Parts: sequence; C-alpha cells; structure tokens
Amino acid sequence: MATRLRLQRHGKKGKAFYHVVAADARAPRDGRYIEKVGTYNPNTNPATIEIKHDRALHWLQVGAEMSDTVRALLKYKGVVYHNHLLNGVRKGAMTEAEAEKRFEKWMTEKSAKVQGKIDQLNNESDKDKAARLAAEKAVNEAREAAQKAVMAEAEAAKAAAEAPAAEEAPAAEEAPAAEEAPAAEEAPAAEEAPARKKRQQRKKRQRRKKRQRRKKRQRRKKRQQRKKRQRRKKRQRRKKRQRRKKRQRRKKRQRRKKRQRRKKRQQRKKRQRRKTKRKTKRKTNFPELILLKGCTSGDSPFLCLIICTP
Repeated sequence: MATRLRLQRHGKKGKAFYHVVAADARAPRDGRYIEKVGTYNPNTNPATIEIKHDRALHWLQVGAEMSDTVRALLKYKGVVYHNHLLNGVRKGAMTEAEAEKRFEKWMTEKSAKVQGKIDQLNNESDKDKAARLAAEKAVNEAREAAQKAVMAEAEAAKAAAEAPAAEEAPAAEEAPAAEEAPAAEEAPAAEEAPARKKRQQRKKRQRRKKRQRRKKRQRRKKRQQRKKRQRRKKRQRRKKRQRRKKRQRRKKRQRRKKRQRRKKRQQRKKRQRRKTKRKTKRKTNFPELILLKGCTSGDSPFLCLIICTP
C-alpha cells in the first residue's frame, strides 16, 4: 500500500479549509484516510498552518510520499529539514546532539522571520486603516461644508427676497413682475441640491435592482444547465442499463441454443451407438447347422452342411 501525505478539502464554497492527512494513494481525495496530521487555512493572512511535528516526521521516516502543497507546508514548518538531519545521523554524518542543535537554530531563525512578517502586515493594515479613516473624514468634512454653503446661500437669497418686499411695498405694487423674476431664479438654485441627491439615489437603486435581476437570471440559467446535465446523465445511465440487459439476454439465448445443440448431438450419438449395437448383435449370433436334402450321415465321412443365420 503506497501511503501519501496530502490535503483533504473541507469548508464551504470560496472558503476552503484543508486537513493534512496520511492516506492510501488509491483512495479518493476526500475519502478514507489513515491519520490526520494537521490543518491548513489559506483564508487568513499569513496562512494558518498547524502540523503535528512528531507524527509528520514519523510518516516521512517510514517512507510516505508527499504532494507538492504538503511538501511546501512541511518545509515551511521544518519537518522536511528535521527528517534530513535524522537521515544524516543514521548515515553517521553527524551526531544526534549536533542535529538537534542545528534544528533548534533553524527554528529560531524561522520563527523570527515569521514574526517579522506578521508585524509588518499588522503595521501595513494599521496604516491602511488610518489612511482610509482620514480619507473618509475629509470626504465627510467636504460634504458638510458644501451643505453649509448651500444652506447659507438659500438663507441669503431668502433674506434678500424679503428685505426689498418690506421696504419698497409701493414700488413692488408698480413693478411686481420685474422683481419676482430674480427671486424665482434664486429659489430653484437652493432646491436643486436635494433633488439631485434624490435622483442619484434613485439611479443607484435602479442599478442595484438590475444587478440583482441579472444575478437571478444567471442563477436560474445555472440551475437549468445543471438539471439538463443531470437528465442527460440519467438518460445515459438508463441506455447503458438497457444495453447491458440486451447483452445479457443475447448471451442467455446463445447459451440456451448451445445447450440444445449439445443435447441434439448427444441424442444423435446415442441413436448411432444403439444402431451399431444392434448390428453387432446380429453378427455374433451362433449359426445353425442344417443338413442338406439328400445327404445322410452314412453317405460320407463328412457332413454336408450349410450355414444359416436366422
């Protein structure tokens, strides 16, 4: 049995989570295994790798093979290097104490590198978070300033429209049409901003609904295609069963005909043997001795005989 260290997939779609297992090379990927050696989670940054060092080393020592991904994982965790050092000890290239010393030195250097990478990633994530917060704060401040400016303009326009109306009532009666025109032009300017925002929100909702409808159509098409494939496979299996049954019936007929022919041959041989037996019986009957007419025993020392068979 060829034992192999390989990955076994778990987790949901798009979020794969793997078990590192020792299994028979002929077994299915997610099927039966001999022993679970560790886990591998590529969804985190950096990836989370947990290996039972002594068990993985045991399987390498007894000659288990590795898949490419598992080889990379075991190299990362130092199992392959430890196995190399133990092989050197077994061949007499170094002592066991020296091998352990080398392995401990390698592990300290590796852990320092890994910790440095984790710290770097944390610092980068903190910087990105701070930059995003600063950008969001700037956008919010700009939005608030724009809103305040619009409100100030609206209030100024309103005050400018009310002041001449209170002071120049007689003039307003003489020429109302001339003064109402600017006020009518300034009022829509203050009301345009909320209307534009509403239009944008409405367009955004429409685009979101379009995306949702498109995704729904795509999912429906996928379901239909999957059902078509399932029906096609079902038809193929049914045809295969029918062809197998036809072959079995044909073979059954052939065997029956063969038995009938063999029986006929046996019967024919039996009849032939019976006929030959009868013929041989006729030939082996004892002949009767009959005296010829006119011959007597005293006429001659020899009897005049004729052989007659019944």
